[in-house]
Amino acid sequence: MKKYSLLLAVLAAALFASCKKDGTTDSRPVITLSSPAAAASFDLENGEDVVFAWAVSGGSFDAYQLVLSKSDQLAEPQIVEIPVVAALAKQAAISASQLDARVAALGFSGGAEANLYWSIAPGSATQQAQTETRAITLKRRNVGPALQLVSPETPVLLDKDTPDAVVNLQWNAAPGATGYEIVFSSRDYLADPVTVAGIPGSATGKAFTHRELQALLFDDAPAHNLKRYKENTVYWNVKIDGKLSDREPASFRMSGMRIFTDVRGDESITYDVSVLSYNDTETVWLANDLRAANDRDGNPLDESYYIPLPAAVIAQYPQLQEPTVGKYYSAYRQDLKEMIVPEGWKLPTHNDYCDLYIAASYVSQRYADSYLINWAEQWDCEVLKDPDYYPAAEHSNFNRWNMNFRPNGRFQYNADGFEMSVTVINYVYDNSPDPHGDWTNKSGYGFCHVFYHHMGQFGDGEGAIAPVRLIYTGDDE
Repeated sequence: MKKYSLLLAVLAAALFASCKKDGTTDSRPVITLSSPAAAASFDLENGEDVVFAWAVSGGSFDAYQLVLSKSDQLAEPQIVEIPVVAALAKQAAISASQLDARVAALGFSGGAEANLYWSIAPGSATQQAQTETRAITLKRRNVGPALQLVSPETPVLLDKDTPDAVVNLQWNAAPGATGYEIVFSSRDYLADPVTVAGIPGSATGKAFTHRELQALLFDDAPAHNLKRYKENTVYWNVKIDGKLSDREPASFRMSGMRIFTDVRGDESITYDVSVLSYNDTETVWLANDLRAANDRDGNPLDESYYIPLPAAVIAQYPQLQEPTVGKYYSAYRQDLKEMIVPEGWKLPTHNDYCDLYIAASYVSQRYADSYLINWAEQWDCEVLKDPDYYPAAEHSNFNRWNMNFRPNGRFQYNADGFEMSVTVINYVYDNSPDPHGDWTNKSGYGFCHVFYHHMGQFGDGEGAIAPVRLIYTGDDE
């Protein structure tokens, strides 16, 4: 639990000073508490939300905090961050579970009545307001005995290649217990929990395989407020015969399997996923070329969306027949994004590819000294490339980022030739948000274009069709 004792001085100044020392009128905005009424009492056992409401005059704030303390001076408070929508409405329904967790953190045992004080403060410690405090009584839920919970000590990455590997959660035995349940949540107050029941009272722990945790928490990750691919803090506690252990939830870091199963009607294809850290953020990339023959609604795509390679090309380059080779999609189709990009993903932009290649150049222990717009000379990006497709690929950096880039040639509608070499890489990119050059003036097109990498150069290509990679956006919401 967070204890915001460092905010005490700021809160004291913000909440109680109404006049400046020189006697002039305080011009700070005024926060007036509306509900609950003074000395209101609530029993959290019934599970009902408690609605806190306020008004602001003389100014406004973008964010607010609910402050709870045993002291009318708000010493050593517990803080509840007000959600954005509730902050705009100046009315927040705080769940009984969240309040119970905060009251427990203030030192009250299960079933106890806590006589507290509450107030509303600006969400930023740099902002101040005149406000007030009110007394409130919150009766804690009835809980079971406090157990000692033991979590994994190191972050857990669920591994698609070892799905039967085990993650152990442990606790000490509760005398007289007949059964346990494990409660998982993405919140420290166990909101929207995922519960595992049926654990015998003789147990002092439970082992989960990676496959089980993936199905339990990540296959429907957005519903649980978990990030599907980026790392999460997972909170958990144990119920003893239906009563939650009277202790703060334990936690550990965990990420879901780095795979994406793309289901489109009768077509189901599983791809690898890579989470890359560069530009002070994490970006989740599809780590294989898209192979979908159906649109996002499951209907077969016609051949104006992807071009089957001529038999002569396949005969000349037999590696293009491998099952993992992506389809060659048409950059000329203005509705290509809407047809092939599944929910939660996006077609990368020109800038996305520039950022990727420049970051890869640095990691490859090379130097990229310009932002590639004009095909400026750059170093090769071994960390992106599958070494099976490059001659003399002996450098340890090859495919370090597990992106599996391979030569995929260049094919144009108005030419009868297909260019394939050991280095040329082309991908379709989304040109609509950040067009470059005069491409958008050519024949009314410009919604997609082809980005290429060749011999250390990269930028706008000349091909009409190319494979597709995607970026996951579902973890950014």
